Amino acid sequence: MKETELETKIDISKDEKDFYSNYEWSLNPILTLTELFIHMEEEVRRFDSLEEEWQREESRINIYLFACAAACTIDDYIVWLPLNYQPLINIFPKYHILIKYLQTVSNLPYKFTTLKKNNSVIRLRETWEACIESACKILLTHKSLSLSDKQLFLDKIKLWKINNLPGNLLKRRMKLNEGYRCQDLTHHDIIKLADRYLQFNRIKNERIVIIGPRTAGAYFAPLIKSYFDILGISNVSYATVRPKNGLAKREEKRLSAILDRNTKVILTDDYTNTGQSFRLLQDTIKSFGIQPQQITILAPIHPTKSTVNPASNDLTRVIQLNHSDLYKQNLFESLFIKDVLTEYYSTDDWDISFVGSERSRQDFSYNNIDNYGNDSETIKINSELQDHLKDGFQVRLKHFYEIHLQNKSGDIITMKILGKSVGWGWLGYHAFLAGTALHEFVPEFISLRNGILFEYWLDGKQIDSINITSDHLDRIVNYIIAREQRLKLKEDPKFYPPDTGWGWLEILNILRRPFGLRAGRIMNKAILEYLENSIKKDPVLVDGKIHPEEWFETNNRLIKLDFEHHNFGAPNHDIVDPAFDIAGACFEFNLSKEDEKYILNAYINKTGDKSILDRIILYKLLYASLAKKKINEEIYEKRCISKMEESNHRFISSWSYLIYSMNSFCGASIRNNFVSSTPDNNLFFLDIDGVLDSEVFGFQHTSLNGLYGIALLKAKGIFIIPNTGRSIEHVKNYCENYGFAAGIAEYGSVIITDNNQTEFPLIDTETIRQLSICRKTLINLHDVFIDTNYKYSLRAYRYSSHRTKGLDRNEAEKIIKAFGLDNLRIITREDDTYFVGKKNNKGIALIKLKEYLKNSPKPVYAMGDSEEDIPMLKAADLGFTPGNCIAAIKELKGKANIRITRAKNQNGFLEAVKEICKNVEDIKFDDLIDPGKANSVRRLIFMLLKVADQSRIKKAAYLIFKKNLLNGKIRI
Repeated sequence: MKETELETKIDISKDEKDFYSNYEWSLNPILTLTELFIHMEEEVRRFDSLEEEWQREESRINIYLFACAAACTIDDYIVWLPLNYQPLINIFPKYHILIKYLQTVSNLPYKFTTLKKNNSVIRLRETWEACIESACKILLTHKSLSLSDKQLFLDKIKLWKINNLPGNLLKRRMKLNEGYRCQDLTHHDIIKLADRYLQFNRIKNERIVIIGPRTAGAYFAPLIKSYFDILGISNVSYATVRPKNGLAKREEKRLSAILDRNTKVILTDDYTNTGQSFRLLQDTIKSFGIQPQQITILAPIHPTKSTVNPASNDLTRVIQLNHSDLYKQNLFESLFIKDVLTEYYSTDDWDISFVGSERSRQDFSYNNIDNYGNDSETIKINSELQDHLKDGFQVRLKHFYEIHLQNKSGDIITMKILGKSVGWGWLGYHAFLAGTALHEFVPEFISLRNGILFEYWLDGKQIDSINITSDHLDRIVNYIIAREQRLKLKEDPKFYPPDTGWGWLEILNILRRPFGLRAGRIMNKAILEYLENSIKKDPVLVDGKIHPEEWFETNNRLIKLDFEHHNFGAPNHDIVDPAFDIAGACFEFNLSKEDEKYILNAYINKTGDKSILDRIILYKLLYASLAKKKINEEIYEKRCISKMEESNHRFISSWSYLIYSMNSFCGASIRNNFVSSTPDNNLFFLDIDGVLDSEVFGFQHTSLNGLYGIALLKAKGIFIIPNTGRSIEHVKNYCENYGFAAGIAEYGSVIITDNNQTEFPLIDTETIRQLSICRKTLINLHDVFIDTNYKYSLRAYRYSSHRTKGLDRNEAEKIIKAFGLDNLRIITREDDTYFVGKKNNKGIALIKLKEYLKNSPKPVYAMGDSEEDIPMLKAADLGFTPGNCIAAIKELKGKANIRITRAKNQNGFLEAVKEICKNVEDIKFDDLIDPGKANSVRRLIFMLLKVADQSRIKKAAYLIFKKNLLNGKIRI
């Protein structure tokens, strides 16, 4: 016998290519209601032409998906209100009756003007129920579409076409069933949960009501109801609601009609994240007289959320479905791949066997072929793939196979294959389409069946992100461009509120913050409309995760491993701009400014798309914000204990990247027509946090007046020196982006000079030793993390649900006392705790740097607002502090040469700058700063930075007259 590697790989069958070519529209799965009806009609008419049973089964699934998606979309439209006060009810539950009344009154004009058309929609929705029931039963019984079935579907679809329905309904986009799209669920899993319910409950004549939170409930609830009908269980009803939005009148009436004291209630949804939807739903149905013991929850459980209890009462039964019980998991372990391969290899010519599976030994005769395989390798790989599921919702089921093919001549061919879950029904077809279009960039694949893509396993190594080369960058850019050219979408679904995608919700969450955390929501539509006018880019199916671990070097080629599932559907971001992938590459590979410029120029040269230079900042902020939130959540929930330090490092990187990106954005806008600063000029020592920077967008960066102050100082030739508690790495970034030639970091622990080339530590040998002891002690404490950017001091913190928090001061003092760390002092803040040398402070560092620069007798200025800034303010010839400074600084007025500005924060900084600079009235803002062209993203961000400097009254005026934002009337 002779063993060989597979030399000629299997070509994808023509049947599969022909079948999936009918679904190119599925690259954008967020369909409008009109598109749902169009594609459902196509599916119904195509059914009889399908010759293969697997294709007919796919068609049954698709008809079911279309019918339920349409129902969900219509239901959401019917209950939608322009003014929904449910968030207020959540905040002030005691006043829910009053708030509900105000909501009803406020929406009366809308109700009155849409009454006639909405009544027509409601009547049509009631007739659509027959389509849902028929689609579910066809799917469950595996039968072909009869003539009457087809006629039913086509007639009901026609009704929607011929009626004069509201345009905003027909354009309304479906919400994705994330269980079917992103989380490996199938309708078989929902039926398995229903079977488990029947095992626990003896059904006689009880009334059963199935309630599902939309979106997933719109698919699951009618499916279970139809399943019970097939089993002969009568007196079953179902309803779907959105508990987070509160019950609409129509939903209240529906539940009142089907719920009573003797009803058994089934609640069903996809994977629970926090359990909030289930708990809200349980609280909602209590008002209808339903007791906890009447409720059963059917809940698939994701490995990352195994500890989440969806029940709000111990009397409520929870029936779970673990990942190991999923239909697709069982397909993997049932050697389903053998059925796929036998279509390509005749069983008369080849004997197929599997390595590393006990079940395979029982099912097949190996003929001693297993001696050539590596059972331990197969088991190890599959174990690692299973463990990887704990990393997050975005991780998909995968299974590795080593397969031996032996022909009659005794030749043995070894094949290594990876099967991975990519969706259910048409919600997974994008994997086939993308894999075909990107064939030279992605693993070669064999087949897509039952929502599982089978591709050839790659032997090679993961890319080294530290030693990334220009060839690597070229390959990554070419991959992004290939997606742009070959995976085009008809339109971007983001600009149709209220169906904004997850990514755009996060963008809005960032950009609206200058108007206020809650009040800023009023600006959502205005900001979206501005961006729609600014971003003129054809939408594409982006990758969404350009991470080093996703790239593999094999046979001198760089291959993108997962290429299909990081875009649409939560927790993905529904972003369709290739600039998002460029931003992702910059972040994930920690590209230098030179490499970032290289990758942008390479993209522009090959696409001609220069507008990416304007909009890239938007996606940088988005990508890093999402990464920061995700890591904070994972660490706080202790999902990956073995990777906590790695996760902490990624959190620090994402936080720093946000700051660095805005520094680069703002610094690049300062024009170069100013006087060069030299050490002989005046020195201005500047605190960063609270003076130059604030958290307008949710992280530290300057405002427009802060930037203006920097530009004025530079124009007047005044030497700016940041003097801050930030890490040395942060100070170097500020110096690089704003043109500061020197800086002081870590509360006076180190000086940076000579354009970031020289570091002068100001701590002695004993302090270094004690810091080392303190570092080791902190690392060994429960849940305490260290910021690795700090070299000459320590920054320690724990993670809370939304951000970091400092150590308790008593806890920190015990560490100092227990280990005799008498050279260290403690600085406590809400977000973090610092351990700094006792002999170090900002004032001593100011004097040391002044001596090093051999500064002339010209006055030295300083500005700060906190207790740690007092030594700096005293050491300066003239100190400034903003109006929001601490009381201890205000008490120094008259005792030291310190002036308190009337304005606060960055406005106070600008006030101080204008006081020490002469004739600033003659300098125009546009001479110093380039605010960007009209309707550009740059212009929008500068307008928002301007809003951050405004008073509450002016912000309120912007909220009232929000069109001013669109017209660019927020004057810069």
